[in-house]
Amino acid sequence: MALELKRPLLFFDIESTGLDIATECIAELCFYKVFPGDRQPEEKTWRFRPWEYPKDNFSGKGRQHRMDPMASKVNHITDEDLRNEKPLICYVDEIAAWLRDCDLGGYNSERYDLPLLVSEFERAKEYCRMRCGAGPEVSDAEKAQAAHILDTLSGIDLMSAKMVDVQKIVYKVLPRTLKAAYALFHEGRDFEDAHSALADTKATYDLLVKLVDIWNKPGEHSVEHHFTVEADDLLGTDAEAMAEFPLRKRDPETGALSVEKEDFYDIAGKLVRRDGKIYINFGKYKGKTIEELYYLDTKRGFLNWVLERDFMQDTKDKLSALYDECEKKGLAGLQNKFK
Repeated sequence: MALELKRPLLFFDIESTGLDIATECIAELCFYKVFPGDRQPEEKTWRFRPWEYPKDNFSGKGRQHRMDPMASKVNHITDEDLRNEKPLICYVDEIAAWLRDCDLGGYNSERYDLPLLVSEFERAKEYCRMRCGAGPEVSDAEKAQAAHILDTLSGIDLMSAKMVDVQKIVYKVLPRTLKAAYALFHEGRDFEDAHSALADTKATYDLLVKLVDIWNKPGEHSVEHHFTVEADDLLGTDAEAMAEFPLRKRDPETGALSVEKEDFYDIAGKLVRRDGKIYINFGKYKGKTIEELYYLDTKRGFLNWVLERDFMQDTKDKLSALYDECEKKGLAGLQNKFK
């Protein structure tokens, strides 16, 4: 059964210098774009010199961010491999063009690849803002280029795209790694060059096609073991249905299906929107609404802690803005509300 897409679905995978989203850099980025209709998929892979954006000068001479040895063991990318590559900031126009008007797909991409991509964009935007406001040490042409990059990055809206995270689908039906799940549906075969961005991206797409083929056919199936696909809980063939699939829950008493939808307010999912309210999704205030947090955190200790730690800039900016919004509403009203 083929995918029935309303707009292109862009699968992507990242090989990075390490695992910390807020501080590590992208070393390799692969896109694999699948189109509605019969148009053939397109693919693109970039390698970048992981670049530490200068914070104390605007010369553009940032140093190379080193690969974590454990990351190199997994992705087989070394510092020497990347030494002569250009930084990601040099490819912003290309990357933006590939992302434009697409839904997104990946494997564990919602929790890792997407936040890391946004984190890299945020660092590039901050650097461009500094260059735009610099003195004569930065030429007018360089300032114009920085302004162009800033405008391009600011025009990328990843929050509105549907995110088809194949790992979430796999974990709902068969808890497996990408490698194991691929082998399960491909007669035990591994895929070549596992843990290269291109191989992982194509394997993710191939795995989704297999899942779409099986989980849209009600009845009993057997791959490695026996399982049943319920007639009222099919995976679907478009991005919206597939993105929603892992969120469906069945009532144990009535058997009715519902969607426990929880929208990320920030890319990292530290703030979530539920039932029209925004909730804290981490730390000691997890589960509190932003209004409750503001009332409890009158000296802004929690906010300052977030601002001083390695959280994504997107999270810091949105949490700060929410505090400011509560400030405008007035603390007295909030105190009355939560007494």
